[in-house]
Amino acid sequence: MSKGKDQEKICVSCESSYPAAYSSCPRCQLPLVFPVIGKVWRVDKLIGRGGMGAVFLAHHTEDPHKVSAVKVLQLVVGEQRADRQEKVGRFQREAEALGRLTHPAIVELYDFARERDGTLYMAMEYLQGMPLSRVLSERGPLEPKEAVAILLQVLAAVSCAHRVGIIHRDIKPDNIVVLHPPPDGGDSSLHDDRIKVVDFGVARLKDDPATEAGQALGTPVYMAPEQAQGGEIDERVDIYSAAAVLFEMLSGRPPFLPPDGPNANLLLLAKIMTHDPAPLRELRPEVSVALESVIERALCRDRTLRYPTVDDFAESLRTALAHPNERLWTRPAVVPPLSLPTLVAQAVAPSRPTSLTRTYPPPVRSSASLPPVMRSGGVNLSRSGMSTTASGRTHSNMQALSQSTSALNSLHSLRSDGVPLSSLSSGPSGSFPGGSAGLSPVPSSSLSAGRSGAVVLPRSSLTPTPGSESSKSASLRPSEQRSLTYRILIALLYLAAVSILTFSLLFDRSSCHGGRDRGQSIPSSIGGP
Repeated sequence: MSKGKDQEKICVSCESSYPAAYSSCPRCQLPLVFPVIGKVWRVDKLIGRGGMGAVFLAHHTEDPHKVSAVKVLQLVVGEQRADRQEKVGRFQREAEALGRLTHPAIVELYDFARERDGTLYMAMEYLQGMPLSRVLSERGPLEPKEAVAILLQVLAAVSCAHRVGIIHRDIKPDNIVVLHPPPDGGDSSLHDDRIKVVDFGVARLKDDPATEAGQALGTPVYMAPEQAQGGEIDERVDIYSAAAVLFEMLSGRPPFLPPDGPNANLLLLAKIMTHDPAPLRELRPEVSVALESVIERALCRDRTLRYPTVDDFAESLRTALAHPNERLWTRPAVVPPLSLPTLVAQAVAPSRPTSLTRTYPPPVRSSASLPPVMRSGGVNLSRSGMSTTASGRTHSNMQALSQSTSALNSLHSLRSDGVPLSSLSSGPSGSFPGGSAGLSPVPSSSLSAGRSGAVVLPRSSLTPTPGSESSKSASLRPSEQRSLTYRILIALLYLAAVSILTFSLLFDRSSCHGGRDRGQSIPSSIGGP
């Protein structure tokens, strides 16, 4: 291949060449790479693609028989700076963690460097196998001995990581690769190199401040309670996750299942922090009592009751296989739940209406509950024989009455806390539409017919018995005292308005009688006999 060709990127699907500034193929939308990554690994084909980038099968330029899986970090143009920093940090953290580890059950890192265009890549051991999650989906639950044999290899790899200060934090079936049986046959289920632990992208490095506690990183289904809480963690989070994987290998499902609906992950984390998993022997009766007790201890919500190290967990698994009828641990009667973080607690709390004023229609005024003098018909004040002076007084009195009524309605439409009662609306049965989501039903007898949306207390609560007013006022809350004061003021204004109207009517009537009497006496005094 020419030197100029090496300066361009290629698409392994359509074999087209593009300038180095391109990151993906315009035709295939696949990531582009240099034909020789890092001038060491010659690309053969694309074998995988994920959110972090793409993985290519490549062979060494000096040793064609040495193949590797080269993972190239793909940075998307226009993505947020924080997202890009997070991706780069995870990529570098995985490479650093793998660089510290050398174990038969951990994928081996060959090379880690920066490409010519600035992108990062790492060349790892090429694994010929399938994830444990795919094995479980195809085969179903495994036999106890085979499941324990697989997990013992996982625990050996995790123990190696713990000794150099690395906590994986994401042990799950997707990150456990089950290798194909060796070509020479044999008992593949007990083969020493049958599994490989991969993906240290969210691993916590002991001397790296960027990976300290404070974030709930990992896969929710396999998270330890303290990890889900976002608090301080240690090696025991990997013990919990490994036990959750063993639980799934034996029962066909993880200890906790995410519920359907919104906020599924948050509700799942709340369940992990507050509940115990279902008994394993109820899901898989073939599991021995000893093995069930070992898994229960490793999955205990209180981490102080779990195994202190993965080596202790592995030793207990071997003991359970040797003595299947012996219960090796008993869960305490009470294991206190963990306190829920704010975000999780809000997801668990029952939903409440955020604003009643936007949900319910305004009230419809009715004249059924108003006295006759305030109904729309009113009293006809334009009788014949009424003097102009009396009509003027009546008009001014009606204006005063209208202002008093307006003030009365304004005060009556306020609750004790100053919120308009028109913002509340009741359904036909007298309870709030929406059911029992944090609201108590209001009896129909307490709803006024004059204001379909105003909630009014029963009359008995407005009329105190003589001699008990002071004792009741002393026992009322400040808001109830203010409400009682408003009601008394409303009653006084109402009485004043009625008194003004009554006085006006009586005065106008007396004026009419006086004028009629004077009209009858004038002819007799002028045209007398």
